[in-house]
Amino acid sequence: MDLVKILKYITLLSIITVQLSFASTYYVDATNGNDNNSGLSPNSAWQTINKVNNFTFASGDIIAFQRGQIFNGYTLLPNTSYLTFTSYGTGNLPVIDAQNTRQYCAQLQDKSHITFRSIEFYNGAVECLDVNTVNYLTIDSCLFDGNYHEAQTVYIGESYYTYIGHSVFKNAAPGAANYPYPHGLYLGGGGYQTVEYNKFIDNTGDGIHVNVNVNPNGRVPHPIVRYNWFEGNEENYQDQASDSLEFYNNVIVDNPNVPYAVGMSFSQEGAYAQYAVRNSKVYNNTFIMSDSLTGHIGIMIHNAAAIDNLTFKNNIIFFANSIRGNGYFVYQQSGSGTLHFDNNLFFRVGGSQAGFANLQGIAYSSFTAWQSAGYDPHGAWNNPFNNNSSSDILRSLRKINIISK
Repeated sequence: MDLVKILKYITLLSIITVQLSFASTYYVDATNGNDNNSGLSPNSAWQTINKVNNFTFASGDIIAFQRGQIFNGYTLLPNTSYLTFTSYGTGNLPVIDAQNTRQYCAQLQDKSHITFRSIEFYNGAVECLDVNTVNYLTIDSCLFDGNYHEAQTVYIGESYYTYIGHSVFKNAAPGAANYPYPHGLYLGGGGYQTVEYNKFIDNTGDGIHVNVNVNPNGRVPHPIVRYNWFEGNEENYQDQASDSLEFYNNVIVDNPNVPYAVGMSFSQEGAYAQYAVRNSKVYNNTFIMSDSLTGHIGIMIHNAAAIDNLTFKNNIIFFANSIRGNGYFVYQQSGSGTLHFDNNLFFRVGGSQAGFANLQGIAYSSFTAWQSAGYDPHGAWNNPFNNNSSSDILRSLRKINIISK
């Protein structure tokens, strides 16, 4: 780096440091606040989101909502970068409620360095949170509840360096004909997202859905998805666009009440097959599948011609019922991409290996047949839970404390 560039970099850091040193915290109290107040202390808090939307903040400012209160009537619209939205006081998280009359609880575009921490977003008619082209977004210890009628609880499009942690995404369901398969979290384009220690619960579509979303840079580079809990989603994780995904130490519990539930799947967006998934690593995860209806699948690969170089290692795939309902531990629809399986542990309650896997129309009737074909040379067919019932297994796993508020 030449001297001119170094001086410019130092100048930029100095400007940011000066800006942050003048940052303030503004308080919002839906019950006792007043928009004519200064907002600079809990005793002089503002009252409405409308005041927040129309105030000019400085870089580094913090906007804190009173816990135990509900804020409605307006969509939160951050109007500058380098802002943190959080909570203060005691009690339940503050709720930004769209009341199913506004499309979004919060919406932001073309910003950077925005943080949402310890806030509940509830009942958006389309999404709880809608984000487009926002780099360095942080979501921490938040709750997104679609109240069963949304496209997805959170949509993040064309955004890079996103961190999402310790949060809950739940109850996205098709409230409008335009959104038949709503998701908990939709990552559309962008890249370098880290998603960890979250819960994705009871979403009618996918817990997490990754899509190219006409990303001008092609695939979604290097998302990291780890230490999350997925339960009750129709497809818990579906990826159509990532490059060099790392998916590890997650727990996936399928929805026993729907046919064709899937633990995780890799597919491709039809119009953008050239951006299909490649170079993914899936390891150290636990899949608890039901297959109580029909067609439940642990790992599904829709087409591996464009999808290539997927590695599945050190995973547990456990079917918690003894009768197979046309589902598979592994199913590959078609294609010729390279798949690597090793050191995975498989089991079905009762011990039946029937209908173990199907790759490109080739059926593997047992784990023994699977190994004979060269898959999982160090894998095993064994009960990882020492013959405990599926309800006992889930009860123990649910004690894992993922969410901290």
